[in-house]
Amino acid sequence: MIEENRPHPHLRVERDGEVVTVSLSNPERRNAQTPSLWLALADVAERLDAATRVVVLRADGPSFSAGLDLAVLTPEGVQGEVSMLEQAARGAQEMADVIAPFQRAFSAWADVDAIVIAAVQGHAIGAGFQLALAADLRVVAFSSSWGTATDARPLATASAAPTARPVAHSSRALL
Repeated sequence: MIEENRPHPHLRVERDGEVVTVSLSNPERRNAQTPSLWLALADVAERLDAATRVVVLRADGPSFSAGLDLAVLTPEGVQGEVSMLEQAARGAQEMADVIAPFQRAFSAWADVDAIVIAAVQGHAIGAGFQLALAADLRVVAFSSSWGTATDARPLATASAAPTARPVAHSSRALL
């Protein structure tokens, strides 16, 4: 029996026995990510129970994720989201303090006991790339596009946590 919940308007989590599928679900915006989505992703990773053997990170629509929703960098921002422009105006340390919890969306998957698989189609740019790299394994469509936008946004470079790691140890083996 499949159980489904929505911890965020753009995130769907389904459990089918020992498999949990986490789906980015904002295809109209190519699954662009926001700070509140990052907090929800981290919460999902941190709340997985011991019965979970496999997690599949996937996305609805043609793109895995086009990265940060650039609307959060506009003066209007995104309703209900942290104003990144206001935070940046306060200084580098304040901005780093704001960004640190958002990085758990990517780093929390390293603490998951289950095997984490990213199923990537279309774009995996910036934060999408980082989320895909957070998985133990990546299954990608031949036509997928990967990359970062750090040349244009040095802030992303400064805040990015290391996400790639080896997975070959017995507690995470598929049996």
